[in-house]
Amino acid sequence: MAYYIPLAFLMNHFFAYTLFLVAMASNVKAQDKQSFEGTIVYRIDVQSKMPNISTADLQKMYGRQMVLSIQRNNYCMAYSGLDLKKVTYLGVTNKQYTLRNGIDTLFVTSCAEEKRQLVSSVVTPETTIILGHKCRTLINNLGATQNHYYFDSSIYLAPNNFANHNFGYFNVYCKKAQSPYLKYVYNGTSFSFTYTAVSIQEQKLSSTIFQFPKLTQTAF
Repeated sequence: MAYYIPLAFLMNHFFAYTLFLVAMASNVKAQDKQSFEGTIVYRIDVQSKMPNISTADLQKMYGRQMVLSIQRNNYCMAYSGLDLKKVTYLGVTNKQYTLRNGIDTLFVTSCAEEKRQLVSSVVTPETTIILGHKCRTLINNLGATQNHYYFDSSIYLAPNNFANHNFGYFNVYCKKAQSPYLKYVYNGTSFSFTYTAVSIQEQKLSSTIFQFPKLTQTAF
C-alpha cells in the first residue's frame, strides 16, 4: 500500500523552510556589509544658557571643529578648543577616556549604564540634506535633555559594535539608525550644541588614533 504525505503537511514545511532561507539570506547580507571606518569632520556651534558663561566663551572651550574617527567598536573625537582635547571610546573596556588641555589627568567614564530615563526614541518622517546625503532624524528624549541625530542609512555602521554603549543611549541610536550621524544636536538645560558634518572620508585607520597617554585616571 502506497503512503502519501498529506499536502497540508508538505505546504506547512515548505513555508517554514522558505522563511528559514529568507532569514539566512538576510543574515548573510548583513554580515557582508562593511561597517563604516574612517573620519567625519564636523563644524561645532554652541549656545550657552548659563548666566556666568557667555556663548562666545563656551565656543572657545569647545572650538569650532571636531574630528570623529571610527574603527570597528572604537571611536575618537578630537576637538580644537581650549578645554576639551580628545574623547576616546574603547569597545573592549566599554569606557570613554577624556583628555583636557592643561590637565595631566585622564577622565574615565563607564558607558555600561545610563541613569537617566529614556522617555522616547522616535525617527521623524522629515528629511534633511547634509553633504548631499538625504538624512532622517532620530530623537532620543531624556526629559531634561534631547539628542537629535541626523543620519543616512546608506552609510552603514554595525550596531553590534556599540551594543553595550548604554551611556547616552548611544546603543539605541546605533540599533535604529545603523549609520554614523552626519549632524548631532544636543539640547540641555545649561547649553546646547550642534555638530554638522563638513566632510566625510571612508578609509582604513591606524589603531594608534585610539591610543592615549598613560596619565593618572579618575572616574568622571
